[in-house]
Amino acid sequence: MIVALGVRARPSRFAERFAVFCSPLTVTCLALLFNIAALAAVYQQHPDARYFVHMGTRFLRESRSSAVIRVDPRLQYDTDRSGYDGQFFYYIALDPVHARDYMHEGSLGSPAYRYTRILYPMLARLLSLGNKTLIPFMLLLINLVSLGVATWICGLWLRRHGLSAWWAGLYGLFPGMMFALQHDLAEPLSYALAAGAMYLFDPLRPRRLLASAALFSLAALARETTLVLAIPFGIALLSDRWGRRAGDRVTAGRRTARALLYLAGVAGPLALYKLFLLWWLGSLGFAAGSAPAGVPFGGLTARWPFDPAVVFLVVAIVVPGLLAATAALVTLVIGPRPPEVWALLLAVLVNVVFLNAFSYSAYSGTGRLSGSIVLAMLFSLPAIDAVTGRDRWWLWASAICWLSFAPFYLYVVPAWVLAPLLYLLVMGIFLSQRATRATAAV
Repeated sequence: MIVALGVRARPSRFAERFAVFCSPLTVTCLALLFNIAALAAVYQQHPDARYFVHMGTRFLRESRSSAVIRVDPRLQYDTDRSGYDGQFFYYIALDPVHARDYMHEGSLGSPAYRYTRILYPMLARLLSLGNKTLIPFMLLLINLVSLGVATWICGLWLRRHGLSAWWAGLYGLFPGMMFALQHDLAEPLSYALAAGAMYLFDPLRPRRLLASAALFSLAALARETTLVLAIPFGIALLSDRWGRRAGDRVTAGRRTARALLYLAGVAGPLALYKLFLLWWLGSLGFAAGSAPAGVPFGGLTARWPFDPAVVFLVVAIVVPGLLAATAALVTLVIGPRPPEVWALLLAVLVNVVFLNAFSYSAYSGTGRLSGSIVLAMLFSLPAIDAVTGRDRWWLWASAICWLSFAPFYLYVVPAWVLAPLLYLLVMGIFLSQRATRATAAV
C-alpha cells in the first residue's frame, strides 16, 4: 500500500510542478515571442512599418483623388509593382472614401471585393485616431494581439476538456498565420473573433449564445469566408439534445426559430453591408477569381504538371487537411456530432478540396486560408479523441506537415531563435500530456 501510494504521489508532484508550464498563457507567450522575433528581424532590415503593407506603385498611380494615398520616394516598394493584398487594407485605413479609386475594377483588386473586409482597416484607423503615421503600426499590433488571443482561447478550450494546452501552439506558430501577420492581412483578426465565438457557443446560456453570434458576425466583416465555421453552429441549434440537457423538451418550431435567429445574427450584418456596397460601389463584391472550383481538387489539378512549389503545397496543406478531414469523418460516423467537427470538415472542403486554382498558385494563398482548418481542428480535438481513444498519429503527421514550412523561417528568424522555440513546442506538448495523465491518475 505504501509503495502504491508512493507511486501515485510522484505524478501529483510532477503535475503541480509543471502546472504553470502547461498553462495556455505559456504557449501563448511562446507564440508571441516567436512572431515578435520574426517581426523584429524584418524591421531591422526594413525600418519602416509600411514595409509590411507590401505596396506596389501600380495601384498608387491609378488616381490622385486622395491627399494621403500617394507614392513616397523614401519607401521601398515591391519590385513587381503590383504589391500584395495588405496594401488595400492600408489604403482604406488611410482614406476610407477615396481608397476605392486605387483598386482595379473587374479583378481581385476591385473596390467592392476589398471593402467587404472592412473591419480590419477601420479598426486600425479607429485605434490610431486617424493618425496616418500610426496606422501601419496598428495594422501590425492588431494582428499580433489577435494571434495571441486566438492561441490563448484554443489553449483554454483544450484545457477545459482535459487536453494539453500546448497543442494550441500549432496555431500560434502556424506558418500561414506568420505570413498573414507580416503582410498586414485580415485573417488573424477574423480567426481570433471566430475562436471566441466557438468558445462562447452555449445554447443553454442565451447571453453566451448572443455573444457567439456577435463575434461570428464581426469575424465575417473581417473576412467573409469565416462564415464557413459559423454555419454548423447555427444548424446545431436544430438538435433537441440541448433541450433535453436543460430538462425541457423544446419544440421543433422553437429550435428552428432559434437556429434561424442565430444565423441571421451571424450573417445579417454582412448582408446589410453588402447592400450598402451595392448602393455605393455598384457591386456586391464577389470576385470571379475567388469562386470555388467546380469539381473536387479542380483548383489543384489545374496546376498540372506540378512544379516544386505546388508539390510543397500538397505536402504542407493538402495532406494535413485531408488527414484532419478523415479524423472528422470518422468522428461524425462513429461518435458525437458536435458543431466543431462539422466546422472542421467544412473548412477542409472549402479551403482544400474545392479551393480555386488562383489560391493554389502559392503558399501565400493556401497557407493563410488553412489557418481556419488548424483552428477548427484544435476545437474538434476533444471530440475526435473521444472516438479514437487519443490515438493521435494523424495529428502528429498533420502537425509535421503544417510546420514543414518552418525551416524557411531561417531567412527571417536566426536559427538560434527558431530552433529553441520549436523544441519548446514539442517538449511542451509531451510534458503537458504527461502532466495531464498524472493529474488524471491521482
